Amino acid sequence: MEIIEREELVRLVGISKVNIFYDIVDVITSLYDMDQTWNNGGKKWTYEYKFRKSGKTLCAFYFKENELGLMIIFGKDER
Repeated sequence: MEIIEREELVRLVGISKVNIFYDIVDVITSLYDMDQTWNNGGKKWTYEYKFRKSGKTLCAFYFKENELGLMIIFGKDER
């Protein structure tokens, strides 16, 4: 899937949620070297944005009308 433009995200969830999303993305990218991919959000979400490395997901953001979701995957040591 192509990169989703900031303006599309603002239309979907609002500027404050988009700013939070990009703030978190900036922190993650400053700490980790990971693949970042956009996907469709499946049945419940419009878009999904994932951070992955070696086939494993660190976290994923989900977007739909007026909602921004975040899923964080904890490894064995963190659990």
